[in-house]
Amino acid sequence: MKNQLRTVIAAFIVFSGPAFCSDTVAPAEKIISCSAEMDVVSKYVWRGIPLSAKEAYQPSVNIAAYGFNANIWFNYSVEQPNFNKFSEADLNFFYEREWAGLVITPGYVQYAYPAALPYGEGYIKLSCPLGSVSVFTSQNISVLGTYAPGAYYGDAGLSYGRTTQSLDWKISSSLGWANGKFNAVNYVGGAGGIYGQSAFNMIALDGSATFRPQESLYIRPHLAYYRTLSGGLRDAMSASALQRDNLVIGIAIGALF
Repeated sequence: MKNQLRTVIAAFIVFSGPAFCSDTVAPAEKIISCSAEMDVVSKYVWRGIPLSAKEAYQPSVNIAAYGFNANIWFNYSVEQPNFNKFSEADLNFFYEREWAGLVITPGYVQYAYPAALPYGEGYIKLSCPLGSVSVFTSQNISVLGTYAPGAYYGDAGLSYGRTTQSLDWKISSSLGWANGKFNAVNYVGGAGGIYGQSAFNMIALDGSATFRPQESLYIRPHLAYYRTLSGGLRDAMSASALQRDNLVIGIAIGALF
């Protein structure tokens, strides 16, 4: 598994190396933009499923050019001292484009873990900005690897936000659902029965405020609440001693280059 993590990191370096080395700049703007962020959260929750019970550190780096983005994201949970290393590395490639009033974002993410099989997921995100309100949805399906091929997860929601010269804030609510394969694999390690059925999995409420003390620096405190909706999935989480409803508090610090 070390080799798999090294492969992911190496791929990122190969992809991003020319960008870091390039000094090609248009007369009025940079062709390439980069950002880096460190997010500290009270626990790691993914799609309503708690993957840690204690705080986690989540650094990431993003490179963007002409609407194309390459992002690498890591998770390190302090409750896993025996690993003494990052517990997850995700390599994400996506393209963002505005068309007919929609923001369309197709992409692919490769997940790698030191203690589990890696897998890939293709996705498309759609967002429709309506002034300060935005309607959004994302559709995600496992496409590569031996881990749950065909597992599907989707969500949809509303967000409301405002932007000022030094502060951005946003609140949102979303509903998530999944097919039986996703639920069978991610709840109680592949148990069948009710856990392997399609369901409305969870509802999420979250909010954030982004402060910009400098043009290239931001600080973003954030808060999110996840409630598991399906009775079968709540039973599955209880059987695995997982918290069924989760509150996450975090703060992210980032820099733009």
